Amino acid sequence: MCVSWVDSKAYVEWLSAETGADYRLLTEAEWEYLARDGADTAYPWGDDPNAACAYANIADTTMTATFGITLSGGVSCSDGYAGIAPVDAFPPNSFGVQDLIGNAWEWVEDCYRMPYPEGPLDGSAVQVEGECDRRSVRGGAWISSPYRQRPSWRGRDPEDKLTFIFGFRVARDLP
Repeated sequence: MCVSWVDSKAYVEWLSAETGADYRLLTEAEWEYLARDGADTAYPWGDDPNAACAYANIADTTMTATFGITLSGGVSCSDGYAGIAPVDAFPPNSFGVQDLIGNAWEWVEDCYRMPYPEGPLDGSAVQVEGECDRRSVRGGAWISSPYRQRPSWRGRDPEDKLTFIFGFRVARDLP
């Protein structure tokens, strides 16, 4: 948390050099595939945003009671965390991955483009020639409304933006 896309990229480069293994940020396609967890509903747990508190740390009644923040469309459940939740606070999905939805927005490799590009079709990152003015973030945060917690929701921010609700996830390429 509290890292920019630039910081995230520097970390995976350092980790790769330090370990001799190939580490990187996930692509948007990889992130969404993992987050959907095979579901064809609005959320991996179904269509009801109020069921989120059993699966993710999002804007809920705990946050409202603690900070007095009420978001439009917030859920009426309590996940038990007013701010960031510790690792292992929520169950893993069928891939064994935790906290894809909520807790912290996650930087991904892709350059943000709107509308969502039709390619590449192989799961690789969307890149542009020249400078990328915005990078994609996925997953929402503990202070994000439910509609931003859907696996299909795409955030976009400058590469150097640093905030307490942005983090990243590391992927390792296997031979």
